[in-house]
Amino acid sequence: MSRFTFRLQRVLELREEAERARSVELAAAEGQASAARDTRAVIAEARDAGQQTLSNASNAGSTVGALQQMQYVLGALDVRLQVADSTIVTADSLVRRAQDELRVAFQAKHALHTLREKQEEAHRAAAQNADRVLMDEIALTRFHNNADTTPTDPERSTNG
Repeated sequence: MSRFTFRLQRVLELREEAERARSVELAAAEGQASAARDTRAVIAEARDAGQQTLSNASNAGSTVGALQQMQYVLGALDVRLQVADSTIVTADSLVRRAQDELRVAFQAKHALHTLREKQEEAHRAAAQNADRVLMDEIALTRFHNNADTTPTDPERSTNG
């Protein structure tokens, strides 16, 4: 019997390629989200250090100008924290979307892969059945040829 060919093989390959692309996109989105979290952590750490410095400076009797400058820096860090929080929310949203797209790509590939396996199994079963039929035909032909060419023994043909 002929070799199995999956007629949708090219489509399956395209789905596998799409799944790999979605996987790369997910990794990039996760990297961006991680970088956004790291950036926020650095800003928060700077904000906390600035707040501690402001407390120490006010207790030490620093000038009003120095305290106002520190307040200004803390305000700028607060704005950066808000921007970082917004960036994290956006990055997490991109990660969720990339996960959904990867899931859809996997399901599409998996459906075609399952179809290929079923068709390959059906092809294999048909080949085995064809081999079985051929062997049966050969056995029947030999049986009939042997029956036609075997001389009958008169003593065996009588019951007696």
